[in-house]
This record gives sequence, structure tokens and C-alpha cells, in this order.
Amino acid sequence: MKDVADAVRSVRKALGKSQDEFAEILGCRRNTVSRYELGKLMPGPIILVRMLDVAENAGLARLDATQRIQVLLRGQFAQGLFGSAGGGFDQAVALGRTIAPGLVREMTLSGELLSSLSESKRNDPSFRKFAVAVAQVIEECDAIDDSIIGILELWAAHCQRPGAAERFRDALGFLRARLWCSAESQGQTEPNS
Repeated sequence: MKDVADAVRSVRKALGKSQDEFAEILGCRRNTVSRYELGKLMPGPIILVRMLDVAENAGLARLDATQRIQVLLRGQFAQGLFGSAGGGFDQAVALGRTIAPGLVREMTLSGELLSSLSESKRNDPSFRKFAVAVAQVIEECDAIDDSIIGILELWAAHCQRPGAAERFRDALGFLRARLWCSAESQGQTEPNS
């Protein structure tokens, strides 16, 4: 992890950027860059692609740190952390370069949320989906209605009770139906999620 932290710091410094400026370029937060540089958080493949792209565009392709980032990225590709089974490494990197900055921020934030959880929760598909949903809310919503907080508090208080999951699924079905009717009445073809 120290090797990765040193590589991130070296690339940032070679670019002459502060952590704030580097975070803006990568599409993440300053504290995320700080955590990368301290070795407390491993950059995911999309952030590594961004770093590689920025470094190469700045003429830093031969920098030792840039080469270490590429090796790490190839390792993540080999582990199946990004890219498709049919595509090669170069295709995966090219696709990674097209991801919008807003999506990068969501992916980075969801990675931060997951990194704070225990390993068993990080590997649980439900928690992974939850982290992505929370990151989308944080990045895309300008305000949070208290009802959302209330729903989460109810879940936290009652998730272990028999039948709670079924009741929450019923409530979700009702909410989807109401949103669908609302969307139809406003002339939309389908509700927004």
C-alpha cells in the first residue's frame, strides 16, 4: 500500500498540483486524495485510469510513479476488478477514460463508504448496492427530505425483526406504484427510478 501511496503523491507533485487541485482533476474529494497518499485507501480502477491519463497527457509516462500506477491498474484488470471478459486491458482503460466526472465521484464515494465497513459487509452484494445508492444521493440530490432519514432510522431499528424486510418491500412496491401514477399523470413515460 505504501508503494501506491508514494506513486499517487509523486504523480501529484510532478504535476505541481495541491491535493485540492488533484482531487478536482480526478473527480474526487481532497480528503480522498489525502487517504490515497497516506495509504489508508486504495484507489479503484477508475481513479487509477484518471491518474494514468492525466500523467500521460502531461508527458509523465516515463515517470516511475506513472509506471507503478500502470502496473497496479494491470493487476486490478487481471483480478477482474474492471473490464470485460472479452475485452483487453487497453479497451478497459479506453472505456475508463470516457466515464463522466460525476460518476467518478459517485464511484469514489461508494468506495470510501465500503472501505469503512468490515470485510464481510464489503463483500456482501446488498451493502455494495447500498453504498452506490448512498453515493448517488449524496452527489445528485441538493436536499434530503426527512422522510428518507426516517426510513433509514426505521430500518436500523427494525431490520432484525421477523417480517420487517417483507414490510419494507411492500412499502417500496407502494411507493413505486405511486411514483408511476404520478409520472403518468405528468405525461412522463416512466417514473424517475
